[in-house]
Amino acid sequence: TFGFENFVVYPNPNKGEFTIKLSTTLSSKVKVKLIDLRGRVIYSSIYNDGGDFEKTLSLKSIQSGMYILSASDGLRRSTKKIIIE
Repeated sequence: TFGFENFVVYPNPNKGEFTIKLSTTLSSKVKVKLIDLRGRVIYSSIYNDGGDFEKTLSLKSIQSGMYILSASDGLRRSTKKIIIE
């Protein structure tokens, strides 16, 4: 599978609130997961927003540290490292 060419997460680092932007060629579901470095899923959600996807997540209750953010539309998947301060 190929990743999204325009997968953007900002601001990074952040205080637990960040925006995810990407474009899917499919008008389908986008699955977003936040995984800690031990491999535990901290956050997972499926959005029914295909096309130009933009969501702001507010996860201010999670601990500071480095996390892996994964986004998938069923055909493509991309990951980014993010830092929560």
